[in-house]
Amino acid sequence: MNAMSDISNLLASISPLLSTLENLIQEISYVPSPVFLAPEDTQRRTLSKNIDPLREHLQQASDIVEKSKTVEMSLRSHYAATLNSLAPIMILPECILLDIFHMAVHSEEGITSNPVDISLVCRHWGTLAASYAMLWTRVHVDATKLYTLENLAVKVRDVPIELDIQRRARGDDSWMYDDEKMPRLGSLRMILAPDYDHFVPFRLLEDGEIDTSDLRALDLHIDRSSFRGFGWETFRIDLTHVNAPSLRSFKIEEFEITSMPDAPFHLTTLSIRWTAMTYEMLHQLLENSPDLEELFIDFLIIVKRDSDSSDAHPITLPLLKRFTLIAGYFEDLRDLLVLLKAPNLESLSITVSVDDDSWDYREYALVLEPFLSVVSTRTLTQLTLFSRNGVVRELIKILNTRYSSRHQNNDGGLEVLNLRVSTSRRDGDNRESRDDLRELVLTLYRYWRPLRELSLSESLAGNEEFRRGLKRWVKILNIDTRRHYAGSDF
Repeated sequence: MNAMSDISNLLASISPLLSTLENLIQEISYVPSPVFLAPEDTQRRTLSKNIDPLREHLQQASDIVEKSKTVEMSLRSHYAATLNSLAPIMILPECILLDIFHMAVHSEEGITSNPVDISLVCRHWGTLAASYAMLWTRVHVDATKLYTLENLAVKVRDVPIELDIQRRARGDDSWMYDDEKMPRLGSLRMILAPDYDHFVPFRLLEDGEIDTSDLRALDLHIDRSSFRGFGWETFRIDLTHVNAPSLRSFKIEEFEITSMPDAPFHLTTLSIRWTAMTYEMLHQLLENSPDLEELFIDFLIIVKRDSDSSDAHPITLPLLKRFTLIAGYFEDLRDLLVLLKAPNLESLSITVSVDDDSWDYREYALVLEPFLSVVSTRTLTQLTLFSRNGVVRELIKILNTRYSSRHQNNDGGLEVLNLRVSTSRRDGDNRESRDDLRELVLTLYRYWRPLRELSLSESLAGNEEFRRGLKRWVKILNIDTRRHYAGSDF
C-alpha cells in the first residue's frame, strides 16, 4: 500500500508543476509581428537567441509526454489486471480451470477452442495452459502450416496427440522426419489431395517410419473436390508396415487397399466407403476384431472374387451393435451378409441399389433370412431397408415369421422401422406389401410392444384409410413423399 500512496503523492505533485510550467510558457509566448521588427532591431536579436532553448524545451516536453504515455499504459494494464482478478472465474482452483480448458478444446460438438487463444487471455492462463500437456493434443491444421507443429512435442511431453491434417497444398513438413520433433500420435486423420503419395505424413505412415504404437484412431480419405471419378481406381495404400496394436477405429474412403498389416488391427469401429479390397482382406479385418461394435460399409468393391463367398467361414461378432450396409449389387449384399453373424445387433440399416434387376426377390430372401435369424429379437430395436418393392416385401415376410410368437415380450422387439421403396420398372403394386406390413405392425402391437416410430415411402403408405389404421398401432408415423428412382444416389 506504501507504493500506492507514493504514486498518488507523485501524481498530485506533478499536476501543480505542470500548471506552473504552462503559465511560464504563456508569459514568453507573445511574439510581435515581423512587420514591426527592424532588421537590426534589438528585440529581433533577442528572439533569435531563444530558438535553441525553445527547441530544447520542446524536446524535454516531448520526452515527458512519452513517459506520461508509458505511465498511463502501465496504470491501465494494472487496472485491468486488478479488475480481472476480481472476476468469479479467476478465483477458481487451477484444477477446475484446467477441466474447463480441456472441455473447450476437446469438445465433441465440432466447435472447439484453440489452446493458443486460451493461453493469450492473460498471463495466468498462459502459464496454466503451457503446463497442461493434454490441452495441446488435439490439432487441426492445413498441410501448409505443418511447420507450426515443429515444437509441439515439447509441449505435449510424450502424450499422444489427435492430428487432423487437411492436405490441399504443399507445406514445410520435412521436420517430421526428426523423431525427436514428431509428437506421438493417438489419432490421425488425413484429408488428402491427389498428390498424396508425396506427402510426408502419408509416406511415414505407409513406410512404417512413424510411431503408431499409441494410435487409437486412423481416418484416411481423399478430398472429393480435387478429383473426378472413382478414387479406388487411382489411389492405393499399403498397410503392411502400419503397426498399431492399440488401434480401435479405422475409417477409409476412396482407396484401394493393396495389402493388410503384418500386425493385425483389433477394432471396435470400422468404416469403409467407396474402397476396394479383396474378400480375404475383409475377412481378415473382421476376424481379427471380435470386439467390433460398429460397422459401416458403403459401396465396398470386392476385387479378385476368385473364391466362393458361400464357402467362407462365417465370423461371429458378439459385440456388434450397429451395422450399416450400402451395397451396389446383390452379390455385394450376399457376400457381406453370409460372412457375418451378429447375435446382439441393435441397429441394422441396409440399402441396395436397384440398378441390377437380374436377381429374383426370393434370392434376396435367401440371404436376408439366415442373417436375421441369428439376430436376437430382444436386442434389435432399429431396422432400415431401402430397395425395390419386392425386396421390401420379402423382408416384411421374414419379420412376420420372426415376430409371430404369441407370448408377451415387453422387454424386447422393434422400436423403429424404416422402409423405403425405390421405383423400378419391375416393381408392381404395393398392395401385398401393405397387407404384410399391417400384419407385422399389428403383431408387434399385440404381442411385443408398439412401434415407437414407423417411416414409409409414400407408395408403401397407401391411402388415407390405410394410414389411419397404422396410426392406431404405432406412436409416430412418418411418410416420405420424395420419389426415389432406380439408379439414384441414395
